[in-house]
Amino acid sequence: MSTQDIPSLKLIKQILLVFVLIIGVIFTGTVGYMVLEDYSFQDAFFLTSITISTVGYSFPEGISTAGVYFTLILIALGVSVVLYGLTSITGSVVEGRLNVIMKFRRYRRMIEKMSGHVIVVGAGRTGRFVMQELQQLEKTFVLIDQEKENIDRVKDIIKDDFPYILGDATDEDVLVNAGIKKASSIIVTLPTDSLNVYVVLSAKTLNPDLNIIAKSSEMNASKKLTYAGATNVVTDSQITGIRMARIATKPDKIKFLDVLAFGNQEFRIEEIHIAEDSPLANKTLMELGLTKTMRVIIIAIRRQDHTIFGPIGETKIVPEDYIMVLGSREGLNKIAEMAKK
Repeated sequence: MSTQDIPSLKLIKQILLVFVLIIGVIFTGTVGYMVLEDYSFQDAFFLTSITISTVGYSFPEGISTAGVYFTLILIALGVSVVLYGLTSITGSVVEGRLNVIMKFRRYRRMIEKMSGHVIVVGAGRTGRFVMQELQQLEKTFVLIDQEKENIDRVKDIIKDDFPYILGDATDEDVLVNAGIKKASSIIVTLPTDSLNVYVVLSAKTLNPDLNIIAKSSEMNASKKLTYAGATNVVTDSQITGIRMARIATKPDKIKFLDVLAFGNQEFRIEEIHIAEDSPLANKTLMELGLTKTMRVIIIAIRRQDHTIFGPIGETKIVPEDYIMVLGSREGLNKIAEMAKK
């Protein structure tokens, strides 16, 4: 249950309580007049109703002293219940609205402070897996989705609080509010390819340097997404088919790769950029000795338009290289820090 639902639930409880109290006052007044004044049920119910509603009808003739005091008590009860109902219900409504307002203001401040974050468009099944992986990688992200129910499902899975925007990602203002101009990447996972193309176009216009990853349901939509400005396009049916075939033919190798790519295990593979003034730059792998000191292995180096697979000890790392590193999370974090110095 989301925090927004708590005031709503409280409001329902308050309304039910007020309803029960009003029924209790009406029941007490009706029975009281029937006993004290020997009125019929209809007359007793009518007198009780106009008494607690304070509509201003004249006092009935021949009422006893006990009936007078009972009426005064009934008026006090009726007024108290009405005032309690109004204040409690109004308080719950105001609390709920304030809660929503304060929450979105807090999210807005969080997004304003972000830089280099990831924007995830769509909280469907694909989007949920994306956010789970981003959480494991300790990468900050902002979610955009039109349906509050979808966001609540993500909140149930990802316990850590994260900012989200309830809106249509095809609206450029929504993307701007998500901090797209300072974001490093946007991952578009909407179920309709045409909507994904529209979001990609908008994102590319707002931030030409943005890394845009888009989901495609059909193969023929991949080219359109690329033309629209997507950096990478992932076709879910193609990925699923290839993976199923490889599991059927090479299950052991796939299980090993899953440990590295998808599992919660300590070892992972990451690509790391080498900055100009990094202490890793202009040194050979043998000189660095990363395998011994940090227990990481460089399995490939991407340099401009070509890739060096299985680099040897004499291979030198130069500025602007991208190194593919296999190692523990702790080791990868240390390498990443050294790479950007």
